[in-house]
Amino acid sequence: MHNRTLGILGMAALALSGCGGKDAGKTELVLQGNVDVRQVSLAFEDSGRVAQVRAEEGDSVKAGSILATLDTVSLNLQAEEARAQGEVQRQNLLRLRNGSRPEEIAQAQARLTSAEAEAARAEGDLTRLRGIAASTQGRGVSAQDVDHASKTALAARARAREQAEALRLARRGPRAEDVAGGEAQVKAAQAQVALLQHRIDQGVLRAPVDGVVRAGRVRPRLGALSGRGHYLA
Repeated sequence: MHNRTLGILGMAALALSGCGGKDAGKTELVLQGNVDVRQVSLAFEDSGRVAQVRAEEGDSVKAGSILATLDTVSLNLQAEEARAQGEVQRQNLLRLRNGSRPEEIAQAQARLTSAEAEAARAEGDLTRLRGIAASTQGRGVSAQDVDHASKTALAARARAREQAEALRLARRGPRAEDVAGGEAQVKAAQAQVALLQHRIDQGVLRAPVDGVVRAGRVRPRLGALSGRGHYLA
């Protein structure tokens, strides 16, 4: 890959003075002073494809003028995606901080009530089948039916315990470590957006001083690749 240099010659007049000659009919203006000429080589901080070249050799430019830009379409799309993900993380953090809403607690209570009722029915069925088996010496109900009822009651009790724990957590609210984790995710998303925006900003090459664009070793072409730290002419 060719190096590409862009040079700017900056000139500043340090002193000017005027005086009249001996002949009253003639006026002579004499300018005295120093001219400071500096050459500045510029380079993109990031790599990419050249999208625009706005300054040609011999052009006068002002400090801050855009000289060339890189194609940042992909970076812009990544930044938009990162912003959207950051908003999702922010909303999750808000939900954590606010805790469960009253209607969510009510729903958790309803699920617990239903689970407890199911567990009670399963326990009743198991008790009834065991009674039949005992009174008929095992002839009125099969051992498989009793075993199935026992497993059903066991599962129902487990579901009731799960719903009771869910209700307890809903009433207590989020743990401090969960909130801290949510805050860290938001900060990470913000940092990603800032990084992408920095790379987008680095895709614009500006004149640091007033000056004139000089000839470089290689003139830039639209669509040409510019490596990180490679100079642009």
